[in-house]
Amino acid sequence: MFGTDSEEPDFDKAMEIFKSESQKGNVLAVFDIGRMYADGLGIDINAEQAQDYYAKALDGFMFVENKNPWKYTQYRIGKIFAQGLGTEQNYEYAAEWFEKSSAQRYKFSEYSLGGLYYRGQGVEQNYEKAFELYHRSAKQGFPYADFEVAKMFRDGIGTERNEKQSNIYFKKAFVGFEDLEKQNRDDKLQYRLGWMLQNGIGTEKDIVRAKEYFQKSAKLGNTFACYSLAKIILTEENPAEEEIKSAIEYLKTASENGKPFAQYALAKLYYEGKYIGQDISKAVELFTYSAEQDNEWSEYQLGKIYLTEENFKDITSATRWLKQSAEKGNQFAQYVLGKLYLKGEEIPKDVEKALQYLTSSAEQGNQFSQYILGKIYLIGEGVAIDKKTAVKWFTLSAEQGNEYAKFFLENMDKWHEPSVSFAVSRLIYHMSRIFEDNITKCKSPIDLTVDSKLLRKLKQKKMAQGHKPDDYEQNMSL
Repeated sequence: MFGTDSEEPDFDKAMEIFKSESQKGNVLAVFDIGRMYADGLGIDINAEQAQDYYAKALDGFMFVENKNPWKYTQYRIGKIFAQGLGTEQNYEYAAEWFEKSSAQRYKFSEYSLGGLYYRGQGVEQNYEKAFELYHRSAKQGFPYADFEVAKMFRDGIGTERNEKQSNIYFKKAFVGFEDLEKQNRDDKLQYRLGWMLQNGIGTEKDIVRAKEYFQKSAKLGNTFACYSLAKIILTEENPAEEEIKSAIEYLKTASENGKPFAQYALAKLYYEGKYIGQDISKAVELFTYSAEQDNEWSEYQLGKIYLTEENFKDITSATRWLKQSAEKGNQFAQYVLGKLYLKGEEIPKDVEKALQYLTSSAEQGNQFSQYILGKIYLIGEGVAIDKKTAVKWFTLSAEQGNEYAKFFLENMDKWHEPSVSFAVSRLIYHMSRIFEDNITKCKSPIDLTVDSKLLRKLKQKKMAQGHKPDDYEQNMSL
Protein backbone atom coordinates (compact mmCIF):
# COMPACT_ATOMS: atom_id res chain seq x y z
CA MET A 1 0.00 0.00 0.00
CA PHE A 2 2.79 2.47 0.83
CA GLY A 3 5.45 1.51 -1.70
CA THR A 4 9.17 2.06 -1.16
CA ASP A 5 11.81 4.48 -2.44
CA SER A 6 12.37 2.16 -5.41
CA GLU A 7 8.83 0.81 -5.93
CA GLU A 8 5.52 2.57 -6.46
CA PRO A 9 2.54 1.52 -4.31
CA ASP A 10 0.55 -1.39 -5.74
CA PHE A 11 -2.98 -0.89 -4.46
CA ASP A 12 -4.43 -3.89 -6.29
CA LYS A 13 -1.91 -6.22 -4.66
CA ALA A 14 -2.44 -4.52 -1.29
CA MET A 15 -6.22 -5.07 -1.50
CA GLU A 16 -5.71 -8.70 -2.46
CA ILE A 17 -3.47 -9.35 0.56
CA PHE A 18 -5.67 -7.38 2.96
CA LYS A 19 -8.75 -9.36 1.92
CA SER A 20 -6.88 -12.61 2.34
CA GLU A 21 -5.71 -11.55 5.81
CA SER A 22 -9.15 -10.27 6.83
CA GLN A 23 -10.64 -13.70 6.04
CA LYS A 24 -8.16 -15.18 8.53
CA GLY A 25 -9.48 -12.79 11.21
CA ASN A 26 -6.80 -10.11 10.96
CA VAL A 27 -8.60 -7.02 12.35
CA LEU A 28 -5.88 -4.61 11.18
CA ALA A 29 -6.39 -5.82 7.60
CA VAL A 30 -10.13 -5.17 7.90
CA PHE A 31 -9.42 -1.63 9.09
CA ASP A 32 -7.00 -0.96 6.21
CA ILE A 33 -9.55 -2.13 3.62
CA GLY A 34 -11.86 0.51 5.09
CA ARG A 35 -9.13 3.07 4.68
CA MET A 36 -8.57 2.14 1.03
CA TYR A 37 -12.28 2.66 0.31
CA ALA A 38 -12.30 5.92 2.30
CA ASP A 39 -9.28 7.43 0.50
CA GLY A 40 -9.90 5.91 -2.93
CA LEU A 41 -6.58 4.04 -3.04
CA GLY A 42 -6.67 2.05 -6.28
CA ILE A 43 -10.48 2.07 -6.21
CA ASP A 44 -13.26 4.63 -6.36
CA ILE A 45 -14.01 6.37 -3.08
CA ASN A 46 -16.91 4.61 -1.38
CA ALA A 47 -17.74 6.10 2.02
CA GLU A 48 -20.47 3.55 2.72
CA GLN A 49 -18.16 0.58 2.09
CA ALA A 50 -15.45 2.26 4.16
CA GLN A 51 -17.80 2.69 7.11
CA ASP A 52 -18.89 -0.97 6.84
CA TYR A 53 -15.30 -2.18 7.08
CA TYR A 54 -14.50 0.27 9.89
CA ALA A 55 -17.54 -1.05 11.83
CA LYS A 56 -16.29 -4.63 11.36
CA ALA A 57 -12.84 -3.54 12.55
CA LEU A 58 -14.33 -1.95 15.67
CA ASP A 59 -16.21 -5.17 16.45
CA GLY A 60 -12.97 -7.09 15.94
CA PHE A 61 -10.95 -4.84 18.27
CA MET A 62 -13.68 -5.08 20.91
CA PHE A 63 -13.65 -8.90 20.62
CA VAL A 64 -9.86 -9.02 21.04
CA GLU A 65 -9.98 -6.56 23.96
CA ASN A 66 -12.66 -8.55 25.80
CA LYS A 67 -10.58 -11.72 25.49
CA ASN A 68 -7.31 -10.15 26.54
CA PRO A 69 -7.19 -6.44 27.58
CA TRP A 70 -4.23 -4.73 25.96
CA LYS A 71 -3.06 -1.12 25.79
CA TYR A 72 -2.73 -1.28 21.98
CA THR A 73 -6.32 -2.40 21.30
CA GLN A 74 -7.56 0.14 23.85
CA TYR A 75 -5.71 2.83 21.90
CA ARG A 76 -7.14 1.66 18.55
CA ILE A 77 -10.69 1.59 19.94
CA GLY A 78 -10.19 5.11 21.31
CA LYS A 79 -9.00 6.33 17.89
CA ILE A 80 -12.03 4.82 16.16
CA PHE A 81 -14.45 6.57 18.53
CA ALA A 82 -12.50 9.85 18.30
CA GLN A 83 -12.70 9.82 14.49
CA GLY A 84 -16.19 8.36 14.18
CA LEU A 85 -15.07 5.47 11.97
CA GLY A 86 -17.79 2.84 11.57
CA THR A 87 -19.63 4.32 14.54
CA GLU A 88 -20.92 7.62 15.88
CA GLN A 89 -18.13 9.98 16.84
CA ASN A 90 -17.96 9.97 20.63
CA TYR A 91 -15.17 11.86 22.38
CA GLU A 92 -16.29 10.72 25.84
CA TYR A 93 -15.83 7.06 24.86
CA ALA A 94 -12.55 7.92 23.16
CA ALA A 95 -11.27 9.60 26.34
CA GLU A 96 -12.23 6.55 28.46
CA TRP A 97 -10.32 4.17 26.19
CA PHE A 98 -7.29 6.46 25.97
CA GLU A 99 -7.29 6.78 29.77
CA LYS A 100 -7.10 2.97 30.14
CA SER A 101 -4.21 2.77 27.72
CA SER A 102 -2.41 5.87 29.09
CA ALA A 103 -2.49 4.37 32.60
CA GLN A 104 -0.07 1.78 31.16
CA ARG A 105 2.19 4.60 29.86
CA TYR A 106 1.38 3.92 26.21
CA LYS A 107 2.86 6.91 24.41
CA PHE A 108 0.35 6.93 21.54
CA SER A 109 -2.60 7.07 23.93
CA GLU A 110 -0.92 9.74 26.05
CA TYR A 111 -0.53 11.85 22.91
CA SER A 112 -4.15 11.30 21.79
CA LEU A 113 -5.55 11.97 25.26
CA GLY A 114 -3.42 15.12 25.43
CA GLY A 115 -5.14 16.27 22.25
CA LEU A 116 -8.59 15.77 23.79
CA TYR A 117 -7.60 17.83 26.86
CA TYR A 118 -6.11 20.51 24.62
CA ARG A 119 -9.30 20.86 22.57
CA GLY A 120 -11.74 20.10 25.40
CA GLN A 121 -13.28 17.13 23.56
CA GLY A 122 -14.93 14.53 25.81
CA VAL A 123 -13.11 16.03 28.80
CA GLU A 124 -12.96 19.49 30.36
CA GLN A 125 -10.40 21.61 28.52
CA ASN A 126 -7.15 21.71 30.49
CA TYR A 127 -3.98 23.01 28.81
CA GLU A 128 -1.75 22.08 31.74
CA LYS A 129 -3.01 18.48 31.64
CA ALA A 130 -2.57 18.44 27.85
CA PHE A 131 1.02 19.65 28.20
CA GLU A 132 1.73 17.02 30.87
CA LEU A 133 0.43 14.19 28.65
CA TYR A 134 2.23 15.46 25.54
CA HIS A 135 5.44 15.79 27.56
CA ARG A 136 5.12 12.24 28.93
CA SER A 137 4.66 10.94 25.38
CA ALA A 138 7.56 13.04 24.05
CA LYS A 139 9.90 11.64 26.72
CA GLN A 140 9.21 8.19 25.25
CA GLY A 141 10.38 9.37 21.85
CA PHE A 142 7.10 10.10 20.03
CA PRO A 143 7.79 12.89 17.49
CA TYR A 144 4.14 13.95 17.19
CA ALA A 145 4.24 14.70 20.92
CA ASP A 146 7.55 16.57 20.46
CA PHE A 147 5.79 18.73 17.87
CA GLU A 148 2.90 19.61 20.22
CA VAL A 149 5.25 20.32 23.13
CA ALA A 150 7.23 22.63 20.82
CA LYS A 151 4.06 24.55 19.90
CA MET A 152 3.01 24.92 23.53
CA PHE A 153 6.47 26.21 24.53
CA ARG A 154 6.36 28.60 21.56
CA ASP A 155 2.90 29.98 22.41
CA GLY A 156 3.13 29.77 26.20
CA ILE A 157 0.05 27.55 26.43
CA GLY A 158 -0.11 25.16 29.41
CA THR A 159 3.46 26.12 30.30
CA GLU A 160 5.78 29.12 30.36
CA ARG A 161 6.75 30.53 26.95
CA ASN A 162 10.24 29.27 26.09
CA GLU A 163 11.54 29.86 22.56
CA LYS A 164 14.76 27.90 23.14
CA GLN A 165 12.87 24.80 24.30
CA SER A 166 10.38 25.25 21.47
CA ASN A 167 13.16 25.14 18.86
CA ILE A 168 14.74 22.09 20.52
CA TYR A 169 11.45 20.16 20.42
CA PHE A 170 10.65 21.23 16.84
CA LYS A 171 14.05 19.90 15.73
CA LYS A 172 13.50 16.65 17.67
CA ALA A 173 10.10 16.33 16.00
CA PHE A 174 11.51 16.76 12.50
CA VAL A 175 14.29 14.19 13.02
CA GLY A 176 11.77 11.80 14.60
CA PHE A 177 9.32 12.22 11.72
CA GLU A 178 12.05 11.44 9.20
CA ASP A 179 13.03 8.28 11.09
CA LEU A 180 9.40 7.20 11.36
CA GLU A 181 8.78 7.83 7.68
CA LYS A 182 11.61 5.47 6.74
CA GLN A 183 9.94 2.71 8.74
CA ASN A 184 6.33 3.47 7.84
CA ARG A 185 5.57 5.53 4.76
CA ASP A 186 2.41 7.02 6.21
CA ASP A 187 0.77 9.85 4.24
CA LYS A 188 0.15 11.97 7.37
CA LEU A 189 3.84 11.74 8.27
CA GLN A 190 4.87 12.70 4.76
CA TYR A 191 2.46 15.64 4.77
CA ARG A 192 3.82 16.83 8.14
CA LEU A 193 7.41 16.62 6.89
CA GLY A 194 6.50 18.51 3.73
CA TRP A 195 4.79 21.22 5.78
CA MET A 196 7.81 21.61 8.08
CA LEU A 197 10.20 21.87 5.14
CA GLN A 198 7.89 24.30 3.36
CA ASN A 199 7.75 26.60 6.39
CA GLY A 200 11.24 26.06 7.80
CA ILE A 201 9.94 24.65 11.11
CA GLY A 202 12.48 22.46 12.95
CA THR A 203 14.68 22.45 9.87
CA GLU A 204 15.95 24.67 7.07
CA LYS A 205 13.32 25.77 4.56
CA ASP A 206 13.53 23.55 1.47
CA ILE A 207 10.70 23.79 -1.08
CA VAL A 208 12.18 21.09 -3.35
CA ARG A 209 12.18 18.50 -0.55
CA ALA A 210 8.79 19.73 0.66
CA LYS A 211 7.34 18.99 -2.79
CA GLU A 212 8.85 15.49 -2.72
CA TYR A 213 7.15 14.67 0.58
CA PHE A 214 3.85 16.22 -0.53
CA GLN A 215 3.97 14.11 -3.72
CA LYS A 216 4.49 10.92 -1.71
CA SER A 217 1.61 11.85 0.59
CA ALA A 218 -0.67 12.86 -2.28
CA LYS A 219 -0.15 9.48 -3.96
CA LEU A 220 -1.60 7.90 -0.82
CA GLY A 221 -4.70 10.07 -1.11
CA ASN A 222 -3.82 12.74 1.47
CA THR A 223 -5.99 15.68 0.41
CA PHE A 224 -4.05 18.21 2.53
CA ALA A 225 -0.89 17.23 0.65
CA CYS A 226 -2.76 17.49 -2.67
CA TYR A 227 -3.81 21.05 -1.83
CA SER A 228 -0.38 22.10 -0.52
CA LEU A 229 1.42 20.65 -3.54
CA ALA A 230 -0.95 22.35 -5.96
CA LYS A 231 -0.46 25.69 -4.17
CA ILE A 232 3.33 25.43 -4.41
CA ILE A 233 3.24 24.57 -8.11
CA LEU A 234 0.72 27.26 -9.07
CA THR A 235 2.63 30.01 -7.24
CA GLU A 236 5.98 29.15 -8.86
CA GLU A 237 7.29 31.69 -11.34
CA ASN A 238 7.26 29.48 -14.43
CA PRO A 239 5.75 26.09 -13.63
CA ALA A 240 6.13 23.41 -16.32
CA GLU A 241 2.99 22.51 -18.25
CA GLU A 242 3.00 18.96 -16.88
CA GLU A 243 3.28 20.28 -13.33
CA ILE A 244 0.35 22.64 -13.92
CA LYS A 245 -1.78 19.71 -15.12
CA SER A 246 -0.84 17.65 -12.07
CA ALA A 247 -1.54 20.63 -9.76
CA ILE A 248 -5.05 20.99 -11.18
CA GLU A 249 -5.65 17.26 -10.73
CA TYR A 250 -4.42 17.49 -7.12
CA LEU A 251 -6.82 20.37 -6.50
CA LYS A 252 -9.67 18.40 -8.05
CA THR A 253 -8.89 15.40 -5.81
CA ALA A 254 -8.86 17.54 -2.67
CA SER A 255 -11.96 19.42 -3.81
CA GLU A 256 -13.91 16.23 -4.48
CA ASN A 257 -13.00 15.10 -0.96
CA GLY A 258 -14.74 18.18 0.43
CA LYS A 259 -11.71 20.31 1.34
CA PRO A 260 -13.04 23.91 1.33
CA PHE A 261 -9.70 25.62 0.60
CA ALA A 262 -9.09 23.34 -2.37
CA GLN A 263 -12.60 24.09 -3.66
CA TYR A 264 -11.87 27.79 -3.24
CA ALA A 265 -8.52 27.57 -5.05
CA LEU A 266 -10.00 25.56 -7.93
CA ALA A 267 -12.97 27.91 -8.18
CA LYS A 268 -10.55 30.86 -8.46
CA LEU A 269 -8.83 29.18 -11.40
CA TYR A 270 -12.17 28.65 -13.16
CA TYR A 271 -13.28 32.21 -12.38
CA GLU A 272 -10.08 33.80 -13.67
CA GLY A 273 -9.59 31.32 -16.52
CA LYS A 274 -6.00 30.79 -15.37
CA TYR A 275 -4.43 27.53 -16.58
CA ILE A 276 -7.92 26.17 -17.33
CA GLY A 277 -10.76 27.58 -19.42
CA GLN A 278 -12.89 30.21 -17.73
CA ASP A 279 -16.14 28.74 -16.46
CA ILE A 280 -17.98 31.09 -14.10
CA SER A 281 -20.83 28.61 -13.55
CA LYS A 282 -18.31 25.99 -12.38
CA ALA A 283 -16.59 28.61 -10.22
CA VAL A 284 -19.92 29.54 -8.57
CA GLU A 285 -20.64 25.85 -7.92
CA LEU A 286 -17.26 25.29 -6.25
CA PHE A 287 -17.34 28.55 -4.31
CA THR A 288 -20.78 27.54 -3.03
CA TYR A 289 -19.54 24.11 -1.84
CA SER A 290 -16.68 25.85 -0.04
CA ALA A 291 -18.85 28.64 1.39
CA GLU A 292 -21.28 26.08 2.79
CA GLN A 293 -18.36 24.84 4.89
CA ASP A 294 -17.91 28.37 6.28
CA ASN A 295 -15.00 29.38 4.08
CA GLU A 296 -15.04 33.16 4.39
CA TRP A 297 -13.05 33.73 1.17
CA SER A 298 -15.54 31.72 -0.87
CA GLU A 299 -18.37 33.68 0.72
CA TYR A 300 -16.60 36.89 -0.27
CA GLN A 301 -16.02 35.71 -3.83
CA LEU A 302 -19.67 34.65 -4.22
CA GLY A 303 -20.73 38.08 -2.98
CA LYS A 304 -18.49 39.72 -5.58
CA ILE A 305 -19.79 37.50 -8.40
CA TYR A 306 -23.47 38.06 -7.55
CA LEU A 307 -22.75 41.77 -7.31
CA THR A 308 -20.74 42.29 -10.50
CA GLU A 309 -21.26 39.46 -13.01
CA GLU A 310 -24.11 40.37 -15.37
CA ASN A 311 -25.41 36.82 -15.89
CA PHE A 312 -25.30 36.11 -12.15
CA LYS A 313 -26.50 39.48 -10.83
CA ASP A 314 -28.39 38.87 -7.60
CA ILE A 315 -28.12 41.61 -4.99
CA THR A 316 -29.95 39.56 -2.33
CA SER A 317 -27.50 36.66 -2.69
CA ALA A 318 -24.56 39.06 -2.93
CA THR A 319 -25.35 40.81 0.35
CA ARG A 320 -26.13 37.50 2.09
CA TRP A 321 -22.74 35.98 1.24
CA LEU A 322 -20.86 39.22 1.89
CA LYS A 323 -22.48 39.55 5.32
CA GLN A 324 -21.52 35.97 6.22
CA SER A 325 -17.93 36.66 5.20
CA ALA A 326 -17.88 40.04 6.95
CA GLU A 327 -19.16 38.49 10.19
CA LYS A 328 -16.11 36.20 10.15
CA GLY A 329 -13.93 39.31 9.99
CA ASN A 330 -13.11 39.36 6.27
CA GLN A 331 -11.91 42.92 5.76
CA PHE A 332 -12.61 42.94 2.01
CA ALA A 333 -16.21 41.79 2.43
CA GLN A 334 -16.60 44.50 5.07
CA TYR A 335 -15.16 47.05 2.63
CA VAL A 336 -17.56 46.07 -0.18
CA LEU A 337 -20.58 46.06 2.15
CA GLY A 338 -19.57 49.42 3.58
CA LYS A 339 -19.45 50.93 0.09
CA LEU A 340 -22.83 49.42 -0.82
CA TYR A 341 -24.52 50.89 2.26
CA LEU A 342 -22.77 54.23 1.73
CA LYS A 343 -23.81 54.59 -1.91
CA GLY A 344 -27.35 53.35 -1.37
CA GLU A 345 -27.80 52.45 -5.04
CA GLU A 346 -28.30 48.67 -4.96
CA ILE A 347 -29.39 48.40 -1.32
CA PRO A 348 -31.04 51.05 0.90
CA LYS A 349 -28.55 53.67 2.06
CA ASP A 350 -27.50 53.25 5.70
CA VAL A 351 -24.57 55.41 6.74
CA GLU A 352 -24.47 53.91 10.25
CA LYS A 353 -24.02 50.37 8.88
CA ALA A 354 -21.56 51.66 6.29
CA LEU A 355 -19.44 53.18 9.07
CA GLN A 356 -19.56 49.95 11.10
CA TYR A 357 -18.35 47.80 8.21
CA LEU A 358 -15.77 50.28 6.93
CA THR A 359 -14.37 50.85 10.43
CA SER A 360 -14.06 47.08 11.08
CA SER A 361 -12.24 46.74 7.76
CA ALA A 362 -10.04 49.81 8.31
CA GLU A 363 -9.01 48.60 11.76
CA GLN A 364 -7.63 45.48 10.08
CA GLY A 365 -5.46 47.69 7.89
CA ASN A 366 -7.59 47.88 4.73
CA GLN A 367 -6.23 50.97 2.99
CA PHE A 368 -9.33 51.46 0.82
CA SER A 369 -11.67 51.50 3.82
CA GLN A 370 -9.29 53.86 5.59
CA TYR A 371 -9.36 56.21 2.59
CA ILE A 372 -13.17 56.21 2.38
CA LEU A 373 -13.47 56.85 6.13
CA GLY A 374 -11.08 59.77 5.74
CA LYS A 375 -13.37 61.28 3.09
CA ILE A 376 -16.52 60.62 5.16
CA TYR A 377 -15.15 62.45 8.21
CA LEU A 378 -13.64 65.24 6.13
CA ILE A 379 -16.84 65.94 4.23
CA GLY A 380 -19.22 65.06 7.04
CA GLU A 381 -21.26 62.49 5.12
CA GLY A 382 -23.84 61.32 7.65
CA VAL A 383 -21.50 62.23 10.52
CA ALA A 384 -20.19 65.42 12.08
CA ILE A 385 -17.14 66.80 10.28
CA ASP A 386 -14.08 65.62 12.17
CA LYS A 387 -10.86 66.74 10.53
CA LYS A 388 -8.68 65.08 13.15
CA THR A 389 -10.27 61.65 12.53
CA ALA A 390 -10.10 62.24 8.77
CA VAL A 391 -6.36 62.91 9.02
CA LYS A 392 -5.90 59.72 11.08
CA TRP A 393 -7.54 57.50 8.45
CA PHE A 394 -5.92 59.30 5.49
CA THR A 395 -2.51 58.89 7.15
CA LEU A 396 -2.96 55.14 7.72
CA SER A 397 -4.09 54.69 4.12
CA ALA A 398 -1.29 56.87 2.72
CA GLU A 399 1.31 54.87 4.66
CA GLN A 400 0.24 51.87 2.59
CA GLY A 401 0.82 53.76 -0.65
CA ASN A 402 -2.69 55.06 -1.34
CA GLU A 403 -2.03 58.04 -3.63
CA TYR A 404 -5.52 59.52 -3.20
CA ALA A 405 -5.13 59.57 0.59
CA LYS A 406 -1.68 61.17 0.19
CA PHE A 407 -3.12 63.89 -2.01
CA PHE A 408 -5.86 64.76 0.48
CA LEU A 409 -3.29 64.96 3.29
CA GLU A 410 -1.08 67.25 1.26
CA ASN A 411 -4.03 69.54 0.50
CA MET A 412 -5.74 69.66 3.89
CA ASP A 413 -5.23 73.44 4.00
CA LYS A 414 -7.86 73.77 1.25
CA TRP A 415 -10.62 73.03 3.77
CA HIS A 416 -11.00 76.58 5.09
CA GLU A 417 -13.50 77.46 2.33
CA PRO A 418 -17.09 78.09 3.49
CA SER A 419 -18.71 75.54 1.15
CA VAL A 420 -17.39 72.08 1.95
CA SER A 421 -19.01 70.42 -1.07
CA PHE A 422 -17.60 73.15 -3.32
CA ALA A 423 -14.16 72.61 -1.82
CA VAL A 424 -14.44 68.86 -2.33
CA SER A 425 -15.46 69.28 -5.97
CA ARG A 426 -12.58 71.66 -6.66
CA LEU A 427 -10.01 69.49 -4.91
CA ILE A 428 -11.07 66.28 -6.61
CA TYR A 429 -11.15 68.01 -10.00
CA HIS A 430 -7.69 69.40 -9.31
CA MET A 431 -6.50 65.97 -8.17
CA SER A 432 -7.71 64.29 -11.36
CA ARG A 433 -5.94 66.95 -13.46
CA ILE A 434 -2.71 66.47 -11.51
CA PHE A 435 -2.82 62.69 -12.04
CA GLU A 436 -3.62 63.21 -15.73
CA ASP A 437 -0.69 65.60 -16.13
CA ASN A 438 1.64 63.19 -14.34
CA ILE A 439 0.67 60.36 -16.67
CA THR A 440 1.13 62.36 -19.87
CA LYS A 441 4.16 64.47 -18.97
CA CYS A 442 6.27 62.35 -16.63
CA LYS A 443 9.31 61.10 -18.52
CA SER A 444 11.69 60.50 -15.66
CA PRO A 445 12.84 56.87 -15.59
CA ILE A 446 13.49 57.28 -11.86
CA ASP A 447 9.88 58.24 -11.21
CA LEU A 448 8.67 55.34 -13.30
CA THR A 449 10.88 52.94 -11.38
CA VAL A 450 9.55 54.14 -8.04
CA ASP A 451 5.97 53.83 -9.25
CA SER A 452 6.49 50.31 -10.59
CA LYS A 453 8.13 49.21 -7.34
CA LEU A 454 5.22 50.54 -5.31
CA LEU A 455 2.73 48.88 -7.63
CA ARG A 456 4.63 45.59 -7.53
CA LYS A 457 4.77 45.71 -3.73
CA LEU A 458 1.01 46.23 -3.48
CA LYS A 459 0.35 43.44 -5.97
CA GLN A 460 2.65 41.05 -4.11
CA LYS A 461 0.85 41.79 -0.87
CA LYS A 462 -2.51 40.97 -2.48
CA MET A 463 -1.19 37.86 -4.19
CA ALA A 464 0.32 36.65 -0.91
CA GLN A 465 -3.23 36.65 0.44
CA GLY A 466 -4.31 34.35 -2.37
CA HIS A 467 -5.88 36.88 -4.71
CA LYS A 468 -5.20 38.23 -8.15
CA PRO A 469 -3.53 41.67 -8.23
CA ASP A 470 -6.68 43.66 -9.12
CA ASP A 471 -9.09 41.88 -6.80
CA TYR A 472 -9.54 44.83 -4.48
CA GLU A 473 -8.83 47.85 -6.63
CA GLN A 474 -10.82 50.88 -5.60
CA ASN A 475 -13.87 51.65 -7.64
CA MET A 476 -13.29 55.40 -7.54
CA SER A 477 -16.26 57.56 -8.44
CA LEU A 478 -14.59 60.94 -8.72
